[in-house]
Amino acid sequence: MFHNQIMKNDMPGIVYLWNAVDPKCRKYLPLIEKMEAEYKGKVRVTKVDIYKSTGIANRLGVNQVPCLVVIKDGKISEVIKENICAEEIAATVCF
Repeated sequence: MFHNQIMKNDMPGIVYLWNAVDPKCRKYLPLIEKMEAEYKGKVRVTKVDIYKSTGIANRLGVNQVPCLVVIKDGKISEVIKENICAEEIAATVCF
């Protein structure tokens, strides 16, 4: 899953790392889902709940949630730990 979905370089990607028991993380889900629908076919959106396993977060070098990791050309382009908003995401991914 890590290489075939998250780090795949066919299109830009956004990985939302969150913890299902954290209210702060849950509040961003509607925004992430809206972005996923709005940019379908242009940006790959992956939601990773780290509640039971932090393996993917560790591989991405992330140790706090909520967090967005932007993937471009199969590499980590940016990590957004604060100010998660649609404008920030769009500006970072450069649609």
